[in-house]
Amino acid sequence: MKRIGTNLSPCRSQRANIETANQTGRTSSSHRAEQTGCAEIIPSRSETSRSVVEQLEELCLDVDRYCVSNPQVAGTERFLKRSRQELRVAKLLQGEESQDDGLLREKVQGSLNNLNGLKCELQTAKEAPGTVAIGARFSYLREQRANKTSVEVDVVALCGQAWIEVKHLGSSKQGSGWFDSPGHCKGVHLQAMELVRAANAVENKILWKAPTVVFRFINGKVDQEVTQKLQSVGVVVVDDSFTQPFCQALPPQLPPPISVNLDIT
Repeated sequence: MKRIGTNLSPCRSQRANIETANQTGRTSSSHRAEQTGCAEIIPSRSETSRSVVEQLEELCLDVDRYCVSNPQVAGTERFLKRSRQELRVAKLLQGEESQDDGLLREKVQGSLNNLNGLKCELQTAKEAPGTVAIGARFSYLREQRANKTSVEVDVVALCGQAWIEVKHLGSSKQGSGWFDSPGHCKGVHLQAMELVRAANAVENKILWKAPTVVFRFINGKVDQEVTQKLQSVGVVVVDDSFTQPFCQALPPQLPPPISVNLDIT
């Protein structure tokens, strides 16, 4: 995959500009995802919301352990709250199992999607070196706008040098289904441009260097046309065609500076 060699900054400087934010759940898994711990959850007719509750309970325990062992990572407590909120919703759906209509199945599928998304964000945070935040918001001033706008980043890694957007290509999104939709393709492309624009904003640069924006697609291969569109705006694209450990898809991390020159003239 194409790599954008961006020289970026140390952890402590980048973290000063991070605000934790709620992230919308997205999904994860199958062949490649099984290798990363984000195995896809595909509901069958016999599957009920009970299994979702059990898996969310396990996820909450996993997130809690991550919070304890990684106190330096911003946003872990908020991420745990999101996981617990999904667990509460799943338990409510479990109480509605007798009403097995189309609407209930749709709600359960939504919980599954959110569960998969949470699992993949957590797994990416674990796999990426130098993770400093899960669910971060960066603001910047757009041209011709008086007020600042902001973007959300799933995982901030490499001590702030990489902004990682995690996306799941589940069974309902693979092949010609998802990316052939003009709306979905355009949405991903616009999101990529917005993230790159924010990364290059003066207020988000550290030592005049912008973070590298990475789109990680789990459980599938992205169409070549989509990959080229994302790469054309400066995004590093990682999907199942990359067979090495995920950390090797990221740009090399620069060492912290050993000296600083201060001009007071």
